[in-house]
Amino acid sequence: MPDLSSIAIELKPESIPQAQKTQFVRLYIDILFMAPFLLYIAMKKKPLTLTERSILASIGIGVLYYNGRRYLLNKEILEKQVKG
Repeated sequence: MPDLSSIAIELKPESIPQAQKTQFVRLYIDILFMAPFLLYIAMKKKPLTLTERSILASIGIGVLYYNGRRYLLNKEILEKQVKG
């Protein structure tokens, strides 16, 4: 499996607007809306079972971790592309 940084380094200057759009979706929809919503639903006691709540919480944490990591990595690479 390739390293995330090796994939992101392939970003070309002409694809910067698309990458910035992806960053917007990653930050505002995935990190600031979807992950907290999944965690909120998982914390509600009714009518979900413990297993269902655990699955939702795991998905929420996974979304937060994966998209947060990709956001920071892409932000760093975009800054290097714009400067260089």
